[in-house]
Amino acid sequence: MDERTASIREVVDAEAYTHIQIVCCEAVLKPVHDLPEWAREKSLVKLAGSFRCSRCGKLASPGRVAFWKHGRKRLAV
Repeated sequence: MDERTASIREVVDAEAYTHIQIVCCEAVLKPVHDLPEWAREKSLVKLAGSFRCSRCGKLASPGRVAFWKHGRKRLAV
């Protein structure tokens, strides 16, 4: 399964990810359960542009968004 193009729901069910990690000025973990139902049906690549940095206001790019679960390394800032 390609984590970038499969729906968020499929990846979370298969791999037990708990968060989406967004990196810009700082790394932020957004719990998957906080996403609305319609968002969980989209792929991470399609949803990436809807996340905004709380510091600079830039929209996230697909390269700055990843799945995360406890025990996994975080993306570098």
